[in-house]
This record gives sequence, C-alpha cells and structure tokens, in this order.
Amino acid sequence: MFINRIQNLFLYSLSLLFYFACTNPFTTREPEEPTSAHQSWVQPRDEKSVIENLRNAILELNVENYVRSLSDTSKGLPAFRFIPAPDVAAESPGVFSSWNAENERSYFTTLSVLTPADSLHFVSFNDTQINPSGITTLIISKYKLEMHHSQQSQGIPVLMEGEARFTLMADTFGDWAIVEWQDISTENAPTWSALKANYGQ
Repeated sequence: MFINRIQNLFLYSLSLLFYFACTNPFTTREPEEPTSAHQSWVQPRDEKSVIENLRNAILELNVENYVRSLSDTSKGLPAFRFIPAPDVAAESPGVFSSWNAENERSYFTTLSVLTPADSLHFVSFNDTQINPSGITTLIISKYKLEMHHSQQSQGIPVLMEGEARFTLMADTFGDWAIVEWQDISTENAPTWSALKANYGQ
C-alpha cells in the first residue's frame, strides 16, 4: 500500500513537471514574420537579371525593387538618365530636363498606389538584343506595358508600346544596373514616356 502511494505521488509529480515544462497548446502563438518583399529579387550579376528584376518589380508593384534596378551613384555608377520619346518630350516641355532616379521612384510610387493589386498590370520585353561594348552593355527590346490604374477616365493611357534601349553598367560590387533608359515610339500607341510624364513630376 505504501509503495503504491509512492508510485502515485511520483506519477503525479512527473505529470506536473511535463505540464509546466511544455508550452500550453491553447495559448496564442506569436505572429510569424512576413515574407520578404524582395523575394523575387535576384542578384543582378549579369545584364539579363536586371531586366528580369525590373519586370518582376512592375508585376508586383514593388517600388524598392524597381528603384534598385536603376543606377546608384553611391556604388560608383553615373547618375541615372531617362531619355523620353521625342513626341512626349515636346508635349511636356521641362518635365524630363533633369529626370533622375528619384523621379522614377515618384512616378512608380504614384502608379502603384493608383493600380489595385488585383487589377491587370503586365509588362513584356520581346525581340531583345544584347550588345556588350567595353564597360557598358546596350539592351534593345520591344515592350508592351499594360497598367489598369484608377485614372483611366482622365485620359491617362493604360496600354503602352514602344522600344526601350537600356544602357547598363556594373557597380563596384559587380552588380549590374540601368544607367540610361531611352524610350522610342514604334507603334501608333502611347509610349512609356507618356505614363511617366503624368506621374513623375
């Protein structure tokens, strides 16, 4: 009888020990950290990766990744430069005279806010040519950009087409970025420049 009491006491003590040592399954869990906003970003160790990062940033409406694809002077690169389509430059005098990476951030931030995440936003680059020349590489590509923003009724274009000419360089860390972006009209359709003229000022 005495031995049974000792055994029962031992089992009871052991169960208490497990109860307090284990996490209560009914307590609220700490929330998990959100997944990284830069999940689709790839280290731009080659020129093609820069264009892929730019494309993904547009598809995801990711402002930071968009700007990261552009030249950063703190990494030994020249300041970013955008050359608009001539017809848009003529219609918007002065808008692009000192256009830089901050204008790109402003334009894409505004566009991201005005474009619902569940709406259609798409970009494609086709007929791409890659032309290395010394320390720079020129990428020429036909593009189609479709952004269903909330200001269509104000006459701001939704579908843009043209040719993009990207000049790229590698920074001091070996990562490539766009140092110059030239927009050229090729179709009877608004170009990328028209969208930037509306939102980048």
